[in-house]
Amino acid sequence: MIVGRTNMSEFAYSGLGLNPHYGTLHSPYHADVPGDARITSGPSSGAAASVADGMAASALGTDTGGSIRIPAAMCGLTGFKPTTGRIPKQGGVPLSKTLDSFGPIGHTVALLCAGRPHSRGTRTERARHASARRRASASSHIT
Repeated sequence: MIVGRTNMSEFAYSGLGLNPHYGTLHSPYHADVPGDARITSGPSSGAAASVADGMAASALGTDTGGSIRIPAAMCGLTGFKPTTGRIPKQGGVPLSKTLDSFGPIGHTVALLCAGRPHSRGTRTERARHASARRRASASSHIT
């Protein structure tokens, strides 16, 4: 369930997560470090900061060249860039049609994999894989 939108760099063009219009985010990770030294880095900076601060269990970001993974790392989280096209990009504005992906940001890899049916292919693909697993399982029990 999508519960909100977060701050990001304008047009997803800042590797530092700079946003002169709404303010540059500071990473909640390592709160003892002075504010200007705690950048969230990258276009998905708001998504990563919201998860690191406990406002959300996970977030969805976009990644062309590290835009999910770098902000996640800067906030002490895990970010995953799935294969391009694995998650539908409807509603997004791509920087690169061949490189862009939507992907999750969360505290652990297990959390990123759990509860994300949209990231596991279409219903037809899941049914086909389940059928193949059943056939493989059945043939391994035949003596």
